[in-house]
Amino acid sequence: MARVLFVQKKQLMQKENIGIMQISSVLKSHGHQCDLLLAENSTADLVRRVKSYSPDIVGFSVMTIDAEWVLEVASLIRYKGMQRLTVAGGPHPTFFPDFLENDCIDVINVGEGEHAMRELADAMDNQKDFINIENLHVKRDGRIHKNRLRPLADINQLPFPDRDMYLKYKAFRKQKNFNFIVSRGCPYDCSFCFMHQWRALYKSVCGKGDLVRLREVDLCIEEITEFSKKVDISTVSFVDSSFNLEKEWTIAFLRAYGQTIGIPFTINVRPNLVDEDIVKAIADTKCCQSVRMGIEVGSEKLRHQLLRKKIKNEQIYRAAELLRRHGIRFVVFTMYGLPGETLEDALETIEMARKLKPFSLSVQLFHPYPGLDITRHAIEKGYLRDAQLLKLANKEYRTHKSILKQPEIDEVVNLLKLSILAIRLPLLLPVIRRLTKRKPNALYDLIYMISAYLMLRKYTVVSIFNR
Repeated sequence: MARVLFVQKKQLMQKENIGIMQISSVLKSHGHQCDLLLAENSTADLVRRVKSYSPDIVGFSVMTIDAEWVLEVASLIRYKGMQRLTVAGGPHPTFFPDFLENDCIDVINVGEGEHAMRELADAMDNQKDFINIENLHVKRDGRIHKNRLRPLADINQLPFPDRDMYLKYKAFRKQKNFNFIVSRGCPYDCSFCFMHQWRALYKSVCGKGDLVRLREVDLCIEEITEFSKKVDISTVSFVDSSFNLEKEWTIAFLRAYGQTIGIPFTINVRPNLVDEDIVKAIADTKCCQSVRMGIEVGSEKLRHQLLRKKIKNEQIYRAAELLRRHGIRFVVFTMYGLPGETLEDALETIEMARKLKPFSLSVQLFHPYPGLDITRHAIEKGYLRDAQLLKLANKEYRTHKSILKQPEIDEVVNLLKLSILAIRLPLLLPVIRRLTKRKPNALYDLIYMISAYLMLRKYTVVSIFNR
């Protein structure tokens, strides 16, 4: 059997990586051993912990914002005498395969990883060559061997994610809110989401319809039921980008969930797919903690033309009205600091959120991640240069400072920081408009952090029984 150690960055608001858990479950079902190491920094203690496990494979799931940290840790492990096969997967290596050119990375997994990692572990265990495994790019003797993609996995044939690998850590055993997914893929083409990259990547190996896969209702219910026997769950958070993609499946799932599980839950919905039947099914469960809706911006023009999110304002208002009528709390997700966005555009977002009167709010700064269509647009318009994308790894640019250089960007970001006050206390809006003209400062940052945290806490901690 092969021994695989996944290394993940330890963070303040730590969440499980469902991709790692899913790969681990597949590997274990084929007789291999897996473990997880949460690491804060690249230290001698980290190397000691890796050595103590003695892995055959060290694996990283890499987001762009964590790419530098992964290289730092992988380099330390490599140059402290741990000559183990180092494999990187996840969004960053998938869309930026030149990540393999770094000396400390031996293999990258492009696209889905369950079956590629299983074949790699099998090859390591049987001392066979792995240079031709589909989905893998392998570096050897100064050359990079790029293999073709395999078809997407049948998610109904995969074992349940290996959540036990996280439960050895006290923080995960004590948390009450756990993430689940019931689908993979999305049929939409929003410019600020990686799905258009994913669609282009898999164009040669699957049809458009194959990109969206729903798990069987019974399997979803069984997974949650089995896990709830191990830990005390106060909230099940479904993190699928759009839970209500298929109406019949959504209603069937909600009916089964309400009848068999009954744990408070929260879901993401796409407003244009919300109707009376869907909302009634949510209400009938009698255990919906909240529904999350991404409206992004109040300007329909920006939403349609820049973000390519074809949802009308009237559809958003209609969805909110239906949810409110059935007594379902909803959370609104918004973005500020988009390429070309003016202060007046941003104020339209404030106005829409104010009219919607949501239970809670998520207000986020736009991040121009590499490779996105909207990022290319920003570069073409001169709001951004390629080299500046590296700044996204810096904490200040991930939370409250934009890397875009465009008219009114400081005013828009100031409005972001004061947006929750403006929405919750609209009488302050005239004052807030004047405050946006001031130079960005630490006080605004503090107001943003406190207000955003209170809103986050409101929809991630509160129980359905505390209404």
